[in-house]
Amino acid sequence: MMERQYHFLLGALLLGCLYLDIRGALAVVVTGLMLEGITDWRLTRLVDRLRHPAVQEPEQVDPAYQFDFEAERLLRLVFASLLFLSLFLYPDEFWWLAWYIGFGLFGAGVSGICPLLLMLRYGGFK
Repeated sequence: MMERQYHFLLGALLLGCLYLDIRGALAVVVTGLMLEGITDWRLTRLVDRLRHPAVQEPEQVDPAYQFDFEAERLLRLVFASLLFLSLFLYPDEFWWLAWYIGFGLFGAGVSGICPLLLMLRYGGFK
């Protein structure tokens, strides 16, 4: 599974749960994103390892990056934090933020371009 497909599916799931107002599923999505961001056990990597069980070579550190932290991992942490803020802490004030994130992820899955991910990579993350 590629990151683009993951963004598309996650955005569609998030929008569907928001539209149907399924709070339990939204809590699972936020928890899953937070766990993926903290542990760096991404669903896309696990699916790829199950589909292609070849030996994975360790990643080499590239000196071109300012921070030794992946932008995709930070993206998951940012999205989980913002979703938690908008859905559970301040739902009346920031109700629109979860919808914005859902449409952004859905659009990133369709187009393959995520503006926040591009900004993070421009900022020096891998």
